[in-house]
Amino acid sequence: MEDLLFFEPIQHSLAKKRLRFFAAFIDYFVYVVVCFIIGYTIGEKYTPEGGGIGFHLSGFPALVSLLIWFLIFPVLESLEGQTLGKVLMKIKVTRINYSKSSLSQSIIRHLFDFVDYLPFFGIVGLIVASSNALKQRVGDIVAMTVVIDK
Repeated sequence: MEDLLFFEPIQHSLAKKRLRFFAAFIDYFVYVVVCFIIGYTIGEKYTPEGGGIGFHLSGFPALVSLLIWFLIFPVLESLEGQTLGKVLMKIKVTRINYSKSSLSQSIIRHLFDFVDYLPFFGIVGLIVASSNALKQRVGDIVAMTVVIDK
């Protein structure tokens, strides 16, 4: 635990907030597309007023959608520190001492996505990341991780 609290001065370049934003946008765009495909293929379909496509997910399909959010992103981050968006933006997640992040740290990071991204379209995460030296959003602070240039 001590090595997580005391770390060397910044030896890696911290990722720019715009790269982190675009990486998150790519990841969640892919997530929405996958959930739409799941919902459209195995969800309960209906036609909303005014036309369009509607579906309702419950039971196993809803569970699959949540598992993608809470397992796929953290597993990818714990393996190489990167999701698809982070690969494309050439950034990665590490512990604050720049060692490989763990699966539990990645899960914690993504549990706080609801705080960082959902209220007001990411403004909370942006304000928090702009207010600290390591550019950490709430999920990073709690998980003791940073996002660096690869």
